[in-house]
Amino acid sequence: MSEDRRGRATEAALLLALARLERLAVRLDPASPIAADLAGARDALERALRAACGADPVHGIDQPAGTVPESGTGPGGRSLNDAVSAALARVRGVAGDALNVDVDLSPDAAVSGVVPPMFDDVLVALAANARDAAGVGGQLTIATRRDLSGDGVRLEVSDNGPGLSPHVQARVFDPFYTTRPPGMGRGLGLSKARAIVEAAGGALEVRSTLGAGATFVVWLPLPAGSRARSA
Repeated sequence: MSEDRRGRATEAALLLALARLERLAVRLDPASPIAADLAGARDALERALRAACGADPVHGIDQPAGTVPESGTGPGGRSLNDAVSAALARVRGVAGDALNVDVDLSPDAAVSGVVPPMFDDVLVALAANARDAAGVGGQLTIATRRDLSGDGVRLEVSDNGPGLSPHVQARVFDPFYTTRPPGMGRGLGLSKARAIVEAAGGALEVRSTLGAGATFVVWLPLPAGSRARSA
């Protein structure tokens, strides 16, 4: 394995561990000694991640992945449509009164056995990113689609904000990359979302043009049997 691939694998493993630890932490009473131990463990993981990627805080984009945990579902569980529906309460909580939220769930994407663990954190992170990009009165659109190849399904999370420059698009998933003011974000939301998706064999990318908003696209593979039936 090359050094670049080894480094990326290390980053992904640390990001997944951090995401799982944070989901556990929000289930605990903040006054609990265990909560304090978990906070220390989180700080240690962040230091390890910073060392692994050689990162210092850089101004870019970051959104945290929500604070209310929901049980994750691995392969063999819910469809993408069911998972989006289950996460909508969290999404609307993140959007608040700032965004108009539209949801378009394609029947073709209602295939069971697709959703990775912690998928709700992925959707909430993308929704929070859209909220800060589009601002008050902005538009958030969540859509599911069957991939034209027949091998997967897609989640598209779009906003009508100012869009992203090529420079920001190239770095938007890097750990600790944030445009937010100091103290307003850790630069880990989108990188954790990508790690969760890639751990399930999927992919997360962004498509954007300055002045025309941004769309984050999650691609998830279908179970082999469903691929055969869609061919």
